[in-house]
Amino acid sequence: MGLGEFTYDSYTQNEASAMVWVYFILATIVTQINFFNLLITIIGDTYSKITEAKPRYALMSRTGILADFINIVQLEPKMTEHRFLYIVQQDATGLEGAQEEWAGNVNALKQVIKQSNKKL
Repeated sequence: MGLGEFTYDSYTQNEASAMVWVYFILATIVTQINFFNLLITIIGDTYSKITEAKPRYALMSRTGILADFINIVQLEPKMTEHRFLYIVQQDATGLEGAQEEWAGNVNALKQVIKQSNKKL
């Protein structure tokens, strides 16, 4: 059995053995459904976090590739005379909106609970 080993002797020696079996099977099914629901929730939240961070990681990858091949690219003469340190920062103008748009399912629930507590 996929749930472990059980002793079935006490199930059959009882007057209400049919009800014991029904409760056992129902409890087993409900437990499995809860575990699958938890697994789906964890996978969904992780997928949401990864999809939300996809543009940032794409930009980081492109910047890394550009940094590797910057000496091959033909630049203006004034840029080739000196060595430059390239600093790349994320534009923070739309960052607040993006964070408000997606804060993760759990964080969004926390925010709703905090707002409802403030109203009380």
